[in-house]
Amino acid sequence: TGDGLGFDPNDSSSTIFTNEQKLKRVTECKLLLDKMVPMAAYIHGNDKNNALEAVKALDRLLSVCEVFRTPEERYEVGDFLINVFRRVQEAGVILRVVKFLAVNDMPMLQYHSLRVLSWYMPGPRIAHTPPDSILHPDKMIHKQEIVRNNGVHLMKQLLNSNVHEVREQAAYALGKLASHHREARDLVLDS
Repeated sequence: TGDGLGFDPNDSSSTIFTNEQKLKRVTECKLLLDKMVPMAAYIHGNDKNNALEAVKALDRLLSVCEVFRTPEERYEVGDFLINVFRRVQEAGVILRVVKFLAVNDMPMLQYHSLRVLSWYMPGPRIAHTPPDSILHPDKMIHKQEIVRNNGVHLMKQLLNSNVHEVREQAAYALGKLASHHREARDLVLDS
């Protein structure tokens, strides 16, 4: 942590965002959404440096959820958040992002891929989502996509990375995967 006392100045988990800051992030994310096609092309391409930049942009896009802390706050921008997750899913980049976890010669690509998966796994988490909706957290559609594509195994391997930040993010991602669902928790523990 930043000061040795448990406070990390880079941790925004306790930050309260103003309405102006929230609007600014939504505007930024709309611009990123407009770049989804080239981002997806870089992610699916062969140039790992371009892929890294695209994964960083995807990380920034999905991290918009941090600005809207509670399911009630996310409800206010629910259509926007649903569109973000829908566009990411339609771009077909998550399988490739999972595969980037195995690119051992680029720890920054692994780190940002883990961050993308950490944001993506829980889905938009919007208050008042009907229980029969595919987006209801109990459906675990985003988590299942990562599990189906060997994500748990690759994340667990990264717990042994030589890079501290990668190990830390892998642990965080596995925690996100295991949280709130017994089935997901068992997948993490059993694999």
